[in-house]
Amino acid sequence: MTVLTTTTVQLLVLLPALGALAGLLLRRRRAFSGLVAVAAAALAFVLSVFQFAETAGRSDVVPTAVERGDAVAYVSGQPPARDGKIQYFGNVSENVTVEDGYLAAQLCALNILGALEQELGGLDRIARIVKVVGFVSCPAGFKDQSKVINGASDLFVQLFGTDGRHARSAIGVASLPAGMAVEVEAVVGLRRAG
Repeated sequence: MTVLTTTTVQLLVLLPALGALAGLLLRRRRAFSGLVAVAAAALAFVLSVFQFAETAGRSDVVPTAVERGDAVAYVSGQPPARDGKIQYFGNVSENVTVEDGYLAAQLCALNILGALEQELGGLDRIARIVKVVGFVSCPAGFKDQSKVINGASDLFVQLFGTDGRHARSAIGVASLPAGMAVEVEAVVGLRRAG
């Protein structure tokens, strides 16, 4: 069952345009150095609409771990959540359409960016998306996992252009924590702090 508000749908429709602008300015930071802050602010505005889920119930698990040397961030699997609540439950193809699974993967990607923003204090250090691993709750015989996880991949490419292109795995599983339909994790290359 899809529980997206009109505002969320409108933002997801506007996201490609805002993302393209933000991504262009962030990629061309030398040529447009005065506008980089505007690009980061536009992306931060989109992300501010969402209250990101935190890794619940475990003190030994963190949403984002940054490698020593500040070169790589490993983002834990993120749910298709908005305002701290999972939006898509059940199996894709049984309870959730492939199209809604795509939207669920987009929400997971937004939560990845939210986790990075919380850890790094902003998104301007993202150099590129290195790898995405997507899990799709689905019945045996389902073959469209990659169509679902394209939601996350397409969002990263829209936001970061060629720096959003990444290695990827799309994996079908019998179930996911809390009954969510999709979960996505990422490895992200970072620019040095400072």
